[in-house]
Amino acid sequence: MKSNCVFRKAIVLLLSLMLVTAFFPACLGIPASADSLPKIWLDAGHGGNDPGATNGDRHEADDNLRITLAVGAKLEKIGFSVGYSRTTDVAVDLGDRVPMAAAWGAEYLVSFHRNSAGATATGLEDYYHFKESTDSKAYKLAAALQEKTLAATGWVNRGVKADGNPDDGDIGLRITRNCWERSIAGSLIELGFISNNSDNEIYDRCFDAMATALANAISECAGGGKVEDDAVKPYIENGELWLNDCNSLKGFGAVGSTELFVENDSRGLTSMCMRNPGGCKGDSAGVGAMAFYDYSGGNYADMTPYSYVRFSMWCGIDYRTSDRQQDYFQVNFVTQVDGSEQDGYNLNIPASMLRQGWNNDFVFRLSDIGKAVDTADWSRITRMRYTWFNISGGDSVEFNIDNFVAFNAQTPYFVNNELMLTNCDSTDGWWSGSGEMIPEDDSRGKRSMWLKNDESFKDHPAGVGLMAFMDYSSGHRANISYYNRMRFSMWCSIDYATAGRNNDYFQINLVTTAEGGEQDGYNIHIPARAIHQGWNNEFVIDLTSLSKSIDAADMTKIDRMRFTWFNMSNGDNVSFNIDDFICYNSDEPPTSFEFNDSDPVNPADTTKTFTISDCDSLDSWNIYTGDTLTLDTAKKTQGSASLAAQQTGGLGLYYKFPGTTDFSNVSYITFDFIPAAADMAAVADVRVMLSSRDFINEDNTNSNSWNEQFCDLDVSGFKTMTLKANEWNHVTIPMAGRTATEGFDITKVKKLGIQLLNYYTDERPSGTVNYEWVDNVVAVVGEETPAETTVLCTCERDTEDVFDFCGNSHSVVDGALRVNSESTTASFPGRDGLYNMFYCRVGRNYGDSDYTRSFNYYKYAHVEMLVKPENNNTLIVTHGNEQNNMEWQYLSEVGVTGGRWQRVVMPVSSIGSAVQGETSFGLNDVNLLHIAQTGAGSLLVKNIALVTEQYAAARSSAEQAYINAVNAIGTVTTNSKAAIDAAHAKKADALKYINVQTEEFNTASAALDAAQAAYEALGDATAGDLDRDMRITANDALIVLQHSVGKRTLTDAQKKVSDVNKDGKVNAVDALMILQASVGKRAL
Repeated sequence: MKSNCVFRKAIVLLLSLMLVTAFFPACLGIPASADSLPKIWLDAGHGGNDPGATNGDRHEADDNLRITLAVGAKLEKIGFSVGYSRTTDVAVDLGDRVPMAAAWGAEYLVSFHRNSAGATATGLEDYYHFKESTDSKAYKLAAALQEKTLAATGWVNRGVKADGNPDDGDIGLRITRNCWERSIAGSLIELGFISNNSDNEIYDRCFDAMATALANAISECAGGGKVEDDAVKPYIENGELWLNDCNSLKGFGAVGSTELFVENDSRGLTSMCMRNPGGCKGDSAGVGAMAFYDYSGGNYADMTPYSYVRFSMWCGIDYRTSDRQQDYFQVNFVTQVDGSEQDGYNLNIPASMLRQGWNNDFVFRLSDIGKAVDTADWSRITRMRYTWFNISGGDSVEFNIDNFVAFNAQTPYFVNNELMLTNCDSTDGWWSGSGEMIPEDDSRGKRSMWLKNDESFKDHPAGVGLMAFMDYSSGHRANISYYNRMRFSMWCSIDYATAGRNNDYFQINLVTTAEGGEQDGYNIHIPARAIHQGWNNEFVIDLTSLSKSIDAADMTKIDRMRFTWFNMSNGDNVSFNIDDFICYNSDEPPTSFEFNDSDPVNPADTTKTFTISDCDSLDSWNIYTGDTLTLDTAKKTQGSASLAAQQTGGLGLYYKFPGTTDFSNVSYITFDFIPAAADMAAVADVRVMLSSRDFINEDNTNSNSWNEQFCDLDVSGFKTMTLKANEWNHVTIPMAGRTATEGFDITKVKKLGIQLLNYYTDERPSGTVNYEWVDNVVAVVGEETPAETTVLCTCERDTEDVFDFCGNSHSVVDGALRVNSESTTASFPGRDGLYNMFYCRVGRNYGDSDYTRSFNYYKYAHVEMLVKPENNNTLIVTHGNEQNNMEWQYLSEVGVTGGRWQRVVMPVSSIGSAVQGETSFGLNDVNLLHIAQTGAGSLLVKNIALVTEQYAAARSSAEQAYINAVNAIGTVTTNSKAAIDAAHAKKADALKYINVQTEEFNTASAALDAAQAAYEALGDATAGDLDRDMRITANDALIVLQHSVGKRTLTDAQKKVSDVNKDGKVNAVDALMILQASVGKRAL
């Protein structure tokens, strides 16, 4: 029975294979028979006494016949029956061509032509009859021909076009119209312009690839197989010339004992591995390994249309840091003459450029690669040779090579072991932000970029005198992380060093763009005093000292360079030339931009709290141009007046200190502030900034500018909606945790700015004017009182006076409310299937029978709680008022992680609009929360609270200080006591704040406890020294006494040193003996 079953299965399988082979031969790679495929007719346009369009001795009829025969041969090879209007240079009447095809039984027809017009007309276009639909075989044939030919040639795409317009009396092309009349899928293709020499060059250079593409397009539409191109040759993809993709051994040959093989490498890509472990030493020329890559006969690479070549390399060792610096890798681009090899163009890659692994992405400019022999010809490269020269005679080194591509782009490239970011030779990739960019032959006899702005170099709100950008092409970027220096040259039209315009500067930005938007990246400031007239400015920048202007800055991904002259003095025009921005490695000292200034020093005592300004006078204060600053003697918090600012689009005040001021001891900056009601939107915020630079005029007049890029320290930013409109607010801003930009000196602060940024001015009625008031600006030294927080509910009890648990089970666990979600609700608007957890009546205190309070969220930055969910899910929190009949109102959503304590933060500014209910109860009148989950499982909750931005910042600083202190303990030794005590102190500081016991905090605490235990367990401690401070003191006696009365638990190590009388017990007797020892009355 079993053998019969197997036999039947084999018969079924055989029949299935026969059916698949018969109906779908291409599926199995088997050429279909001519009988099963539709017939193809190829029409070579013109011929005989009709040469078609011409360009000198070149005739369209000849080009048409050449491509027709090549395409036909490829189609016949894969099983098609192919008919031809002509196979020689004979005349065939236009009206006879389609009837010939129809009589033969053709189902598809392609007519080949070349276009002709002016010398600059270019590109590929394809026609189908206008009566054909886009679902027709004719349209699909034309589209396939266009798509595949474009990919093979890189010609300009002139489109797939209908051939006529009956409204204009145009009934279409004769060939395509006759095809439609006879139900033949027909297309006429114009293969570039014979009148354009560049199109002719592409036609010839890409001929075989074009023929293959055309044949594949026809076969694809007619249901045939794929036309394979067996020749080893370069190919064009996306406008780039691929010399060798290193994906197969085809075309490769090894010399001597060199081994070659293709492998899937560590990048997940395919590359060519080259090595010679057995024969890499002893060659008279130092050859360690050598391989060739030859194109098939008649094929070659024409690299003249391209400017650059790129490739990738893997190296088995870090050659750059090895002692084998005489070794190198050579790539030869060879032109063979009469079949004999010539060196061609030799590209040497020194050991100092070769890093271990796939850290070698090379780009070279072709014009920098020198000829090795006179017969070298970039237009006819027939071979590539790859050679590793083991001059040092060292051990074998393995290489992988991949993707040798010639291309055109704006790109960084290598020159003499250095990375050229831009040579400033042309405007390719350049664009203007303000002014002009003109490449010119300069007075040195070199080419450089002239930057000038003759029209708008003054009165810019940010002080910009001119600005230019240089963008790398898409897919190209500079990795400057391997280098420690960057040099460049500059010409200046004036001697800035002696011009007395010390506020001006030139800035170079190395930019990493993020999500399509520009970022500052790394900013290099060249002060005016360092810039001399003429070509007397050779600058060397220390790349290792550059600090990030933003977090997204990345030295491995520089996409753009920005060049800006800041005319902060608002003086006369200045022009610049810049040239050759080059990254390299060197020990040479960088250019110093330090100057011996004699700025006066503020006489105030900055070691204790001091007043910056009592705002009783306008002295030293400035405001944005166009706005007005006056004194108001009616509104004030102290003194005789306050500053009243009239503004139309945001407030910008800045104060110039009477001399450099030391802020190193300052903990907070405080001031009194009245914001306008119109400026209380969520999009408005207030910033306080400090600068140790001059960026306003030295006579203390308006500089017409205030911009973040001029500020060295952004002290704080907070939303105006956390304040009270039209009332005095006392604002306290911590200095801790702020990051300074390059050059900031906190001991020499010259300016303070108070800035209200209003991002919604376009929504205001024209002419709207707002007023803000500022008074009593003070620098606070030494005070560390946390800013305000308000606890809505501690969740330490699960009583029904505060909570409605919606039928869910609940309890209190270690001081936290635990609720288990046991059912879903379908009543939450738009949120079917939520797990209903509980309501929290935050308007009640424990024991209240009714609501006694509500909360104004707008005084705070965010709502928060400490939670530990059982599972990963999303918390849905709504904030409302009991008078809305417990309906859901304002929505927050927060993702949470199961199994860990975490602080859930819901910014007030991000709370959504009312979900349901009476909206007259807003976020200024909240007394009821509802909490739900998107998933099942229990939830532990502690401390629902409102927190200010200042409080959150101070807490974050305390938490980080604690974690840093724990990390600083390191390996525990007998010298670790100070570090452990410091960590305990930082823990105590952090615990002053609410909701710090997150998973990170608890992990640090566990590490601290472990360090404490490890310290106590070290060696034999001194009898009586319980606190391990290497002394016997009253504190040690107190610890034992507390233990003896049950007020303290000792560790095993402490018990060991506590039992000083060795009676096996720790009690008050031991405490007394230790106390006596601490005052010298007893020896232990």
